[in-house]
Amino acid sequence: MTSSRKTAVALVVALLALVACSFLLFLQRQAMRAQQAQAAEARAQAAEAARLQADNERLRALESENRRLREESRELPRLRGDIARLRRELAALTNAPNSVLIAPSGPDAATGAAASNAVVFVGQARASLARGQTLVMGGWPVEEGKRTLALFTPDFGTTNTPGDTLVIGGLFLQAPEALLSGPGWEQFQTATREASGSGIFEADQARSFIDALRKMEGVEILSSPRLATTSGTAGSISIGDTDGSGLNVTLLPVLSPDGRTVDLTVSNSLRRLPAPPGR
Repeated sequence: MTSSRKTAVALVVALLALVACSFLLFLQRQAMRAQQAQAAEARAQAAEAARLQADNERLRALESENRRLREESRELPRLRGDIARLRRELAALTNAPNSVLIAPSGPDAATGAAASNAVVFVGQARASLARGQTLVMGGWPVEEGKRTLALFTPDFGTTNTPGDTLVIGGLFLQAPEALLSGPGWEQFQTATREASGSGIFEADQARSFIDALRKMEGVEILSSPRLATTSGTAGSISIGDTDGSGLNVTLLPVLSPDGRTVDLTVSNSLRRLPAPPGR
């Protein structure tokens, strides 16, 4: 074989090798592009799945909120009805002949005020209560936007005698001022620290009133003291903190000769620390 032919053969072989390398490089680039496309598609699918999951979570939260709002909307008319009914009943009760209003005395309001920095709220009332009846009094503006009521229920039967023990249950609760506004509540809207409004609930009325308030947002039971004493003997309840806040209650029950009613005189003194500056 001549040298020229050998050269030609070598050129052909080199050319074929170059073509083969180029083809392999082309295949590699195609495979890499395919892998990149698959990776991009996988990332897009993952992002879409994350977006769908977030949308589902928001949808579940909205559905839960909608259910809560529907339940509240169904409960609201009933609670409004209870409030309106209780206001009408209290309006009638506070105008009843056996509802006695007594103005609080000035000296009692100052008792113990110098012992601390607490603001003192006072109130007195007297009423003749038959078995199961409850005395409601107060309306103190103890906290901004809220008022405090006090309820007292003597526990006695129809066969009591003057020497028998009488148990008087008390309940102090705080409610938003808006719930205690309107007709029937005028006597409980004092703007001062002295509350003289009072009324009498029958047993079922008192239970309905307390049950309705317990279910309402913003209502707080502050204390539920009980006092045991005898007819004609005054008893006191003192509840307080070391900072001077708390309450003092003096109760004087007098049983009627026939043992069917109790003449109850109540003197309240509530102490609250003033709100911090800026509130």
